[in-house]
Amino acid sequence: MLFPRWDPIVSPLLVANLRRTGIDARLLRSSELIIKKSMVHNTGQCLPINIIAQEFIEYIEEHNLKPESTMLWAIEAKISCNIRLYPEYIKSILENYGKGFEKAHVYGGLLTHLEISLNAAYYAYFAYMLGGLVRMTSYKIRPYEINKGDTDLAIKEIIGILETAFLGEIPMDKAVYKAVTLFDRIPRREGKKPKLLCLATFMYVTMTL
Repeated sequence: MLFPRWDPIVSPLLVANLRRTGIDARLLRSSELIIKKSMVHNTGQCLPINIIAQEFIEYIEEHNLKPESTMLWAIEAKISCNIRLYPEYIKSILENYGKGFEKAHVYGGLLTHLEISLNAAYYAYFAYMLGGLVRMTSYKIRPYEINKGDTDLAIKEIIGILETAFLGEIPMDKAVYKAVTLFDRIPRREGKKPKLLCLATFMYVTMTL
């Protein structure tokens, strides 16, 4: 099962969780070249559909996998942007591409992974929660870091530590403790910087005055 990298922090944890359940899950990668190549599939639909399809194609060709033995995970949801149709759109792209990819499978899965197993859903919850906490903490540290890039380096290391926990190789509480320690070690300046106001909020406030 090939899993899209739709979030750089959460997606690796979800893939590790799926591997823990016995699924041969692998994380797709993206690049500027892949994004450019994906545009040949676009006929007016949402761009992420084309990008994910191209990432799937690139991974299979790069690793010499059989399309008929692979499966692309796609979200199954009844929300806006026609997300429910994503699996069907991607399947049509693969069929049009040919070269055996018409035999590949597109799996519409729940965001919670509850349909896979209760255990998978249990740890998927922690993947989303911890991913959000890591991102929120990084936002609070990055503006005050003394050495630019220290926060991003810590995040990469933290993701690796958390992955081992979701694979079941180390206890979750120890992984979280190590993650907190890495953030605490980042040298930073004390103080408060002004908060940024996004353009949409600024326009709304201006129009309502």
